[in-house]
Amino acid sequence: MAVLGNYAELVGLPDERYAPKIGMSPWSVPLPMVCSSSVPNAGTYAQTVDSAVEWLVSATSEREWKTVLPQLAAYPWDHFDYEAEDLVLQTVVG
Repeated sequence: MAVLGNYAELVGLPDERYAPKIGMSPWSVPLPMVCSSSVPNAGTYAQTVDSAVEWLVSATSEREWKTVLPQLAAYPWDHFDYEAEDLVLQTVVG
């Protein structure tokens, strides 16, 4: 959020057995995951996150994100179902 100059309050969702219908991400998996460190000298998260976010915004600003990120688009759920998220937040936040 900071890279884009935005702020949002993070609100926990009610516990739900895997797989939740709201709040899924590519990292929503039933068991712990192991990340590859095949590029160990790329830098820390803090050192690399700005350029990664800036690249994502630039790469998708004039092209359909599904074309730029086909592996993400292949997931079997809607990554941007904001209407459903808003409905859940109404019950959590009030």
